[in-house]
Amino acid sequence: MSHYEERLEHDISLIGQKTAELGKKVERAIRDAIHALLTGNHPLSYETIIKDNVINRDNEEITKMCYAFIARYLPSAGHLRRVSSILHVCLFLERVGDQAVGISKVAVNLTTSLDETMTRHVMRLEEESRHMLHQAITSFNDDNIELARSTKLLDSQVDHTFQNAFADLANEKNKETWAIRDLLGLLSVFYSLERVSDLSKNICEKTMFSVSGETKKRKPVKILFVADSNNYLCRLAEAIGKKSFSRCGAFASAGRVQAMETDPGFSRFMQEYGIDFESSNYTTIEMLPRLDEFNVIVGLQGPVGSYISAIPFNVVVLEWQVGPQMSDIAEADKQRQFKDSFRLLSEKIHDLMEIMRGREAVCEPS
Repeated sequence: MSHYEERLEHDISLIGQKTAELGKKVERAIRDAIHALLTGNHPLSYETIIKDNVINRDNEEITKMCYAFIARYLPSAGHLRRVSSILHVCLFLERVGDQAVGISKVAVNLTTSLDETMTRHVMRLEEESRHMLHQAITSFNDDNIELARSTKLLDSQVDHTFQNAFADLANEKNKETWAIRDLLGLLSVFYSLERVSDLSKNICEKTMFSVSGETKKRKPVKILFVADSNNYLCRLAEAIGKKSFSRCGAFASAGRVQAMETDPGFSRFMQEYGIDFESSNYTTIEMLPRLDEFNVIVGLQGPVGSYISAIPFNVVVLEWQVGPQMSDIAEADKQRQFKDSFRLLSEKIHDLMEIMRGREAVCEPS
């Protein structure tokens, strides 16, 4: 190995060591923040807040080392991927440190001790998110791409735990036993721990990129169309989405009540426009296993709240006026109404997908 190569390997190794040390400090910050919250240890909370300055300085130092490395060696391929990934990972770790600070600030401002239910939720969320953080940091330090892939899958469990914690926190009885300030503080704690899992997932993705050059694959946008009955509007919206945006979107439709049969005129219209759909596939909202799996729910006939009583926390709700109910359309006007609704839905779905997935999504071949 030449002197140049020895210096390069020495410097990249030193940056890696500094990054590993930063990871340990961040893990400890989260552990101490939660321990202080559960035990009422205010001195430990304040110590965690103060020590975040060290985490920030370490991040700044590693950033400078990375830029100096790039300027000195003009790296390519694996070395360039590694140093660029370190820059991102250190930023993620610094943000995890910020979550520890936020938790610590809540801990010193709570006016009521945590009850058994809230303690259980905090401990469960902390255990899952900190385990995920540890695994993510280990995968990056060891270039372990398989560990990174398996760790990413844990994020869905943390999300589920967060949803359960949020549901219990929002329970009506808590409004009588907890001060609003404390309720908001606990919500902040739950969100911070859920955010730790998101950042850990980001670290795993940088491990995969650093080792193999593999970039993050964007998940399809999951969109559910709902109406009073799953007849022409819902079916039309679902079919347009599947025909035009099959690579970047996953579309479904459901009605509050089940439509008994497909209108013959609508079937003829769909055939004339070359749109495939299953005329016998009617779905009601109650038949859907989990609404929280969708990113967006679009109401096509009135407020979505009239169909769905409890909107999942992370779901976006839109309401579009694109046509009347089938029963309100005169037979002679049906073909014209189908065309008008087709045009409006096509425009709105196009605009929505462009916002959520960019120009590449709306330019994909049909």
